[in-house]
Amino acid sequence: MLAITKYADRLEKDVDDLDWPEGIKGMQKKWIGKSEGCEFRMESEDGKKSISVYTTRIDTVFGMTYAVIAPDHSDVEAFITSEQKNACEDYIKESKSKSDVDRTGTKEKT
Repeated sequence: MLAITKYADRLEKDVDDLDWPEGIKGMQKKWIGKSEGCEFRMESEDGKKSISVYTTRIDTVFGMTYAVIAPDHSDVEAFITSEQKNACEDYIKESKSKSDVDRTGTKEKT
């Protein structure tokens, strides 16, 4: 795996020096995917656990209806409401039965 985030600034800057068509340079910059944003913390209902959430649009956070957390995150259970407990437990069980390749390789997100 290539840790592209470590090199995003340099890659983005160096694309400008390439003797490539502007359209290709633009596609490269989009592929690099560097974005400016901020992180904020979300607490579980009981306030005992928190997760860090990244967004490029902090001005829209007031209208957010959910945040996504991986089913194998160590604190996922702290963020499951009693109303969604059964559905979430089923989803976590199903997720754990799949390999990492099967879970992350699909284009359809669940």
